[in-house]
Amino acid sequence: MILYFTGTGNSRYLASVLKDQLNDEVVSINDLIKNQVNKTFFSQKPYIFITPIYFGRIPKIVADFILCYTFEGSNKVYFISSYYSGPYDTQKYNKELSQKKNFEYMGTYTIQMPQGHIVLTNCSNEGEAKSIIASSTEKVLKEIEKIKTLSPFLEEKTKGKIVSNLVNPLFYTFIAKSKDFKANDKCIACAKCVSLCPLNNISIVNSLPLWGNNCTHCMACINSCPKEAINYGNKTVKRIRYYNDSTYNHAQEESM
Repeated sequence: MILYFTGTGNSRYLASVLKDQLNDEVVSINDLIKNQVNKTFFSQKPYIFITPIYFGRIPKIVADFILCYTFEGSNKVYFISSYYSGPYDTQKYNKELSQKKNFEYMGTYTIQMPQGHIVLTNCSNEGEAKSIIASSTEKVLKEIEKIKTLSPFLEEKTKGKIVSNLVNPLFYTFIAKSKDFKANDKCIACAKCVSLCPLNNISIVNSLPLWGNNCTHCMACINSCPKEAINYGNKTVKRIRYYNDSTYNHAQEESM
């Protein structure tokens, strides 16, 4: 079973690559959290979690999801975690999380994907994004062979452990806030931001989106806005937005 969490579409795209190759069930963690679905999962195949990396760990919202839900059948678990600047010590925390759930940890494969955290830096432009996605798709396709043969991912040597150990908690304490998100007069009240927010933190009030206090900084709202009407204070004005709404289809690519 393939379970993914995404803000700007990278994990959803990677899930489509695995679905194409493994013919496995795909589950959106976003949808389950948003709709507050409480269920027990069952899979005879390994569980595969696909997530972004937020400052050296998978998102806290995903770690909490894994801890709270019940997973039956196979006890093998793989992680595919995407980053832009570096994976840091993500695999250490994924291994610890697996031990808490009594999973048989099969490793973490980290892969570069386009930058989407527009609040902290510029997003990847269209040309860079296409190049990174093409390169990463090729690498992931090779790594999938390990899942097919139930072989573990190779443990990677990582640098920058201070990011995972110290900066990550500071990110949630001081940065992952929604108070500076605002929409300007370009907003058409399409409510796309409302539908994509996994934490139901956005509502439409007087024809404009209004943010609550529960935010994980997934960047789905700001990067997906069709009118680029959302900004985070003055930091994101005129910055490039990145949102990946594509899916992978090997048969379609071969026919082109």
